[in-house]
Amino acid sequence: MTRYHNIDGKRVAFTVGEEAAADAADDVYNSEAEVNKRHNGKVDRQRIAGYASDGDNFDAIWKAIDALRQGSDLPDEVTNILASRAANKAANPKR
Repeated sequence: MTRYHNIDGKRVAFTVGEEAAADAADDVYNSEAEVNKRHNGKVDRQRIAGYASDGDNFDAIWKAIDALRQGSDLPDEVTNILASRAANKAANPKR
């Protein structure tokens, strides 16, 4: 398939060298490693968005420490955050 430049409103066909360079760039873009990189970036963003905020996580950590010091069960807030993290990781696995 011939590719074209738009030069001053005119379609000008790629030279043989430009076609070869464009084919090589396409091969790199479509290589398995590059596709995985793009997919992993999307999954990473989805995982990050699915986590509780830093403030909520730190609050849960301190509540868990306090509960352990008192010898009591973990508060529901802590177990809920742990369950949410596990569900988020299951829904957005790393490759």
